[in-house]
Amino acid sequence: MNFKAVPSTPILLAVCTGLSLLFLSIFAQADKKINVAVASNFKACFNQLALEYEQQVDGVKLQTSFASSGQLAAMISRGAPYQLFLSADSARVDALIKNKHVRPEDSFVYAQGLLGLWFADKPAPQACSNNKRSNKADKHLLDSKWLSSKQAQVQIKRLSMANPKHAPYGLAAQQALQNLGLWPIWKSKTVYGQNVAQSLQFVLSGSAQAGFIGQAQWFELAAHNKQTGSFCLLPQTSYAAIKQKAALINTNQTEAALDFFKFLQTKSSQRRIKACGYSLP
Repeated sequence: MNFKAVPSTPILLAVCTGLSLLFLSIFAQADKKINVAVASNFKACFNQLALEYEQQVDGVKLQTSFASSGQLAAMISRGAPYQLFLSADSARVDALIKNKHVRPEDSFVYAQGLLGLWFADKPAPQACSNNKRSNKADKHLLDSKWLSSKQAQVQIKRLSMANPKHAPYGLAAQQALQNLGLWPIWKSKTVYGQNVAQSLQFVLSGSAQAGFIGQAQWFELAAHNKQTGSFCLLPQTSYAAIKQKAALINTNQTEAALDFFKFLQTKSSQRRIKACGYSLP
């Protein structure tokens, strides 16, 4: 009768130990991966923050999805495996809190967006408030009277904005036009992007002569040497404040995700966010 040799106890122990270390290594690597859902308007600034964090923390890897806040919130509600959500408003996060996807104490306002109108070509001098009658703080404010003029309607054949139904910057743009009494003039000339990034692309491609974007996107254009034409901020009283909230999602939480969430609240991160073109809460 033939008997198969049975490995000795030391060999079995070594094999088991090796397998245990392998599994621990795999779990450790998974624990250092952070899945983040980020609103499109915050893409450039987030990439700067992510790079800084990854340089500070060994082995961590941020895996990021960029889309409109409404699209991302819907995905999270359906169980998408995100650990953090950086929305372009507070409403989407508040809805996730209401539906028990986020605990109230696990959210904070990380930035406040500033909305403006970007003209691909330089508009008439009256488009932005005239320096002679404006102080330094508001010299780049959009002049609503000019935007209602025949000259503006001739110059701007198409006006772009993000879709107000699921993009906070699009909703703010619509609110501004309505509150300034300009919506009846521009409603039929408006083209809609899925998000503020697409609103910008419409202007870059020439599909629109002007578009509503955030000040942060205007700063980003400068960083890529694509800053042409001019940019006028809208009066902040013309639209509801764009308070952008970050949140930890209840499911799939890890120490790495919590650590990055805390990193976003540091003074260093807040200084970088301000430099990107946002105001701080």
